[in-house]
Amino acid sequence: MERKCHVDGQVHQVEITRIAREVTGRALTANVVALGVLNRLCRLVSDEALVEAVLETVPRGTEAINRKALEAGMAI
Repeated sequence: MERKCHVDGQVHQVEITRIAREVTGRALTANVVALGVLNRLCRLVSDEALVEAVLETVPRGTEAINRKALEAGMAI
């Protein structure tokens, strides 16, 4: 299996909790922001696949807020 992300000595500092609070008003969504950031940096899956996977797994009624968090992370 081809690795799509590798360690190349780069360090990325991203204030995911701050972004989550600013975008959604909830620090709890930082994990979804982090998923978006990680996928943007490593290109593990397509954006569409990531959005679909996240929306299928978050608790019912939280889809909109989690989509906002994910899109904020993917915008990095």
